[in-house]
Amino acid sequence: MRFLLILIWFVFFLSCAPTTKEEQVKDWLYYYDLGMSALSAKNYSEAIANFFIATQKAPNEPKVWNALGIAYMEVSEYEKAESAFRRALEVDKKFTEARLNLGVMYFRKKDYENALREIRTALADESFPHKHIAFYYLARIYKALDNQNLYLENLRKATAYNPMFFEAQLELANAYEEMGDYRSALDVYRNLLNNGINTPQIELSMARLLFYTEDYENAKLFIKRLIENKQADASQKSQAYELLNQILVKEHERLISR
Repeated sequence: MRFLLILIWFVFFLSCAPTTKEEQVKDWLYYYDLGMSALSAKNYSEAIANFFIATQKAPNEPKVWNALGIAYMEVSEYEKAESAFRRALEVDKKFTEARLNLGVMYFRKKDYENALREIRTALADESFPHKHIAFYYLARIYKALDNQNLYLENLRKATAYNPMFFEAQLELANAYEEMGDYRSALDVYRNLLNNGINTPQIELSMARLLFYTEDYENAKLFIKRLIENKQADASQKSQAYELLNQILVKEHERLISR
């Protein structure tokens, strides 16, 4: 009987024991995952609430502070965002993602001096896997500072470090087009197409650039592809037809001149 009482007491003690480390991890991960889901849905209020709970349950996890900083940054709560990013770096000074996000936050505040410092520090980490994003933001900073050479240089680096970085590729192509360097812009779009990336906007841009370089036959091929593309919207198709009219006029003028 005495043995049975001891056994019952032992089972009761185990049931009241603190949660294991694995259970604690699951606990903060639950709120972190909820926060990431809300962040993806742009429900920043819910994201902040869940990330904050996660930070209280796991104050030594840098990624929860970093996520909280991103959510605060999206609602322009820059002081809170900076505090969260710096807390992530206090927990782990090698958590370079928080360093980059701190630089992005300064960029959004138009504090370009601090933005440059933080992003350059992030780039100094050779183990950081998102250098293409850091170079992209360096480019945007230099564009804001009206330094065209460094803007283009860093855009090229962003696309070189990750040729599938669509946003940077489009910006580089647009920059070349604005400069009147149509052939370089075409090369960027061809690189995207060769990597299996194709959108109605790329087809329209290709047609326009080929028109500028007087390659009317290939321009018409891209216009045809765009018009037949079910993903193209009414505005894109309208621009395509307008461009086709300009091509037909130019071809007619060329025929008369002969």
